[in-house]
Amino acid sequence: MDIDLIRVGAAMASITPRNELRTYFGTTYRRGAADDDLLCHAVALSDGETEVALICCDLTFVDRTLLLRIRDACERKAGVPGKHVFVAATHDHAAPAAGASYLSGGAADPLYLDLLVDRVVGAARAAQSA
Repeated sequence: MDIDLIRVGAAMASITPRNELRTYFGTTYRRGAADDDLLCHAVALSDGETEVALICCDLTFVDRTLLLRIRDACERKAGVPGKHVFVAATHDHAAPAAGASYLSGGAADPLYLDLLVDRVVGAARAAQSA
């Protein structure tokens, strides 16, 4: 396949929660200084036919449920096919839980997950436009 042009854009968004939340380990995440924000980094690539999004979030992990939510939202709101959305976590132990924890027995805060997915899709869309 001959590729004459690949468009690449990048963006980031804060995924810092507004309030204190439990971490995956059962401790409490508290927002620190502005430079301590948790971030989502997104890179969008396109050859004019195929769209791809590479996403990395400051989270302990991304479980399958969250991955599927992000993929679905990227497909619906950014036009990137879900199977072309790669999501990774930086494995930040201080981040709020983004999935059920077998260590603490706790579940992720559903309102935080809504904010997280919204911000991740926003970063993916901004990367497409960059």
